[in-house]
Amino acid sequence: TIPLPEVRVRDFDSAISAGAHDFELTANCSDASDVTFRFTGTPAPGNPSLFANTGSAGGVALWLYSRLGGTPQTLSANDTRTVVVTGNRAVLPLGAAYHKNGTVSQGTLASTATVTITYN
Repeated sequence: TIPLPEVRVRDFDSAISAGAHDFELTANCSDASDVTFRFTGTPAPGNPSLFANTGSAGGVALWLYSRLGGTPQTLSANDTRTVVVTGNRAVLPLGAAYHKNGTVSQGTLASTATVTITYN
């Protein structure tokens, strides 16, 4: 579970996303040279780059992104990222945020992204 901070509807008046929260996924492994992280989930209506909101807020979806190389890169359903194993660990820096996907209204954001990890 990745908790996002509370945001206000007006935060989207001048921005397309709000409430960004950075985190990492770590795969501990031995005898592997790299690890592939595959993300799956339900795309948001009208924007397959976002994950669908099953909460009560209108006009928002989940923006999931990789921070590899220091630049946010959107992770959509069925996207993968491969990370080199160093010291028996593969660390994938990620972030999540609320993303505008229509007319924003008050409520909650709930979304699910499943990660499948493959060791190579």
